[in-house]
Parts: sequence; structure tokens; C-alpha cells
Amino acid sequence: MKFLNPKRVLILLLFLFLTPFTVLAEEEKCPNGVDPTIFFIRGELVNEYVDLPAGADADYITLRADYQIKQVVEFRLDVPMTYYSSPPAGSSFGLGDIRTRVGGLLFSEPIAAMAIGLDLFYNTATNDNAGFGKYRIGPAAVVSFYATPWLTISPYFEYRVSFAGDSNRAEYNRMSLQQPFQFSFPNNWWLVLEPRTVIDFANDSKATFYMEVEGGKMVTPHVGLYVRPITRIAGPKITDFSVEAGFRYLWY
Repeated sequence: MKFLNPKRVLILLLFLFLTPFTVLAEEEKCPNGVDPTIFFIRGELVNEYVDLPAGADADYITLRADYQIKQVVEFRLDVPMTYYSSPPAGSSFGLGDIRTRVGGLLFSEPIAAMAIGLDLFYNTATNDNAGFGKYRIGPAAVVSFYATPWLTISPYFEYRVSFAGDSNRAEYNRMSLQQPFQFSFPNNWWLVLEPRTVIDFANDSKATFYMEVEGGKMVTPHVGLYVRPITRIAGPKITDFSVEAGFRYLWY
């Protein structure tokens, strides 16, 4: 059929693809807490199920609280609880390694923003399966580029190294490089595609590659729900597969 020539088909596909984003550009969106350079006062509850080596698995339940001052300084507290199961050895439940973060916004412009932070993990785990047996500390940095009204690109860097704690436990020395692509959709839906590389300097600098995908929605102007499956693509098996499900409440 003459109507179905390649040029007309291409124009039709482009029209169908771009129309939702044209509507999106005109829609007033509520904040969703996804951009790491935008600070909120927030409460968040996250459950992460992790498939571990040797048939073991774990659930990490984290209660998170953020407090910000004039959107330029952020304080974060993560309190994790861990349920660990390893047949036939049995299971355990306990408090994990509590984390605190102090962060700061370096600049925020219409085209880009940058924030940095310092994480401190405390050796608070009540059993060996709930934590690493070491204190850990390290910096984090992120730059968000606002490519379009519906796409934000936020390269992210974290480095953490252990100190003090149980001398019989393995040293922790890892760097994480993440490259999130954050898409905003109509009706306050969002999608994040995030390749991540973890380099383990305590294990001959071997790298493990992951792919993370997050889908979520602000069901009210303040309440958001999301799910994030994480799959190992290549490299040493730190974890093979995990999935997060989260609830967040934002004050702004």
C-alpha cells in the first residue's frame, strides 16, 4: 500500500513516541525524590530481597529519615534490619549496620546540579550475617544533568573503606560507579535505568556489573511507591539478583 511507505511509517512512529513527552512538558509535576541533588525532608521504608551465594538469601528492611536545611544541606539516617536464611544452617534476624550521611549541594543551575556527601557506617550489627563487622566510611558525589524536561542523567560515585571493628572479619574496600537515566512520565510516573559497576579493591580490584531498573509513581503529591529489580550482568558474584520495594513520604 502506498500509505505504508517507509517515510510515512517513520513519521508516524516519531509522532507516537514524542506526543506523550509533549504533553509531559506542559504538565505540572510534583517532586518524586528521585534526583539525588534535590534534598527533602523525607521518611522512607525500603525492603530489599537479595539472592546470595550457596543457596542463601536475605531481606534487608531499612527505615530511612532525611532532614534538609534550606535544600543545601542534608542529614540522613538509615536503620536496617536483616532477616538471613541459609539452609540447612537456619536463619537469623537482627539489626544491621546503621548509616549516617552528611551531604551538601555545591551548585544548582537550570542545566545541571552537583552534590557531595560523606557516609559513615557503624558496626552495630547484632550478628555476623546482618553486617560486615567493621566501621566503614567514604565520600559520595553526583552531578545531575537536565537533558530535557523528561530526562535527567545523574552519574554517581561512591567509595567506602572499612576501619576498626572485628579484626577477624574481611576488609571492605569498594567503589561504586552508577549511571542513572531518570525518565519522567505523565501522571507522575517515573522510570530509572541504571547500569552500575562495583570495584572490589580488597579482592584484586575485580569488577562486578549490574543493571538496575526502577519504576515508581507519586500516588499523592507527598507519597511515592516504587520497585527496583537489580540483576548481576558479569563479574564476581557479590549478589546475583535482588529486588527493592519502597514507600516514601516527602515534606516540601
